[in-house]
Amino acid sequence: MRGEALAESFGRLPGVLDDLSGLTELTLPCGSHCLVTFSESSPRIARHVSGVIMIFLQIILILSGNLSFLNLLTIVPALACFDDKGLSRVLPKGLVRRATAAVENAETYRPMEITAWVITVIIGFLSIQPAVNMLSSRQIMNTSFDPLNLSLDYALSDRDIRHKFNFFTYVEMGWGFEGNFRVQGRTAQPITPATGRTATNRNTERKDNEYFSFDWRVQRPIKLSDRFSIIPIIEMFNTFNNTNNINPLTTPGLFNFDGFLRQGVGDPRQVQLAVKLRF
Repeated sequence: MRGEALAESFGRLPGVLDDLSGLTELTLPCGSHCLVTFSESSPRIARHVSGVIMIFLQIILILSGNLSFLNLLTIVPALACFDDKGLSRVLPKGLVRRATAAVENAETYRPMEITAWVITVIIGFLSIQPAVNMLSSRQIMNTSFDPLNLSLDYALSDRDIRHKFNFFTYVEMGWGFEGNFRVQGRTAQPITPATGRTATNRNTERKDNEYFSFDWRVQRPIKLSDRFSIIPIIEMFNTFNNTNNINPLTTPGLFNFDGFLRQGVGDPRQVQLAVKLRF
């Protein structure tokens, strides 16, 4: 789903509405989460209102062009705010009948129950060390922090790119041929030394994920009539077949906001042929 058009409209909102939307984005999640937190003692309507608020906010974010896997994940726990009686009013009647029959005929499956308990114990065991660290006054992530010397905590961002170059051009090449050419390049991102880690050398080295790509397209419109024309197209991406490591395998995994792991070698050289009909 693409929401650039709506995002542009949201960006043109009057100043008061723009400020109000920002305030709403901060207050609605806080209020709805408070209602969910105290759902045991809150009235049923409060839980339903909380669920509607959270789902509404995520839909607005999706429509504004900020769709990510996390938006969809946030909607899932929000559905728990609605009980069976509330959901039965909005879901298809056939689905409600099948769900009711499934609950009435449900039987305990011993292997699944044992598996659930085993997974629970494993997760609990693995959570002991993070919990102890979180409650400790000497958290690992804050061992180098000194409120009297903030320079110890200074370092480059993990996504820092010192130099970036982008070039794009459209050329009428003669004899009816048209060309599009694009050059993209950027330097490598920083990384912390794998050995000799200290409090002051975070992100002091560079990965081998520098990027360069030369892409082009050549097309030749052929007019068939006043209304119709066909356009044969040839285009090539990463013409020089640069390696373009996304994230070296020797470094910690880098995840997109949609949850996909970005790691390994980038796209190789690719050639694409196409024919477009214009009318």
